[in-house]
Amino acid sequence: MDAPYVRRAVQWLRDVQKPDGSFGESCDSYEDPSLKGQGPSTASQTAWGAMARKVSGSPATREATRPTRTASGCSPPRAQ
Repeated sequence: MDAPYVRRAVQWLRDVQKPDGSFGESCDSYEDPSLKGQGPSTASQTAWGAMARKVSGSPATREATRPTRTASGCSPPRAQ
């Protein structure tokens, strides 16, 4: 998947993915498009983001696989 629109979509996912690997968005983005990809993390949006990164053919970078590792319990525990 090397089409320009796929590359732009993958880049957008990289840009909005949170440092812990999750994704989230608030309902406010419907009223204010500048809020797209911003908001509290949710399991469903993280799953959608992780699946999109995977099927896009995006390289399996640490950031791309972090949601899967976290969901499967393979991540190291967070520091207290």
